[in-house]
Amino acid sequence: MTTYKCKQCKQTWTQGPTRDYSENRTCSLCLQPEVNPDNPMTKSLHDQWHMLMALAIHKLKLPEFTVTMEDVEDFNKHRANSAVLAHEKKDGLHIMLVTMEQAEALAKGEPNG
Repeated sequence: MTTYKCKQCKQTWTQGPTRDYSENRTCSLCLQPEVNPDNPMTKSLHDQWHMLMALAIHKLKLPEFTVTMEDVEDFNKHRANSAVLAHEKKDGLHIMLVTMEQAEALAKGEPNG
């Protein structure tokens, strides 16, 4: 087991077995910013994340889905200023990554956010 310290909020957690990383990491709470936590869609997705992952794995025809620390680091490096947008349309639930600026504009009701 290895203890890590979040470089943003300074929270510590223990994880293992894994590689021995000596530098600070970002915790899962800091990776999940919510622009509009009171939105009904946001609230409903909190309870349905496992179903969304199962549907994504099924839709992508994968036997399993593995996330590594390298994936998290790569995401932080290239998409750290992103937010997940879930928008219900007539043809289904659209889930996408948008910039934080777009998400904040949409949360404020600005067109073309």
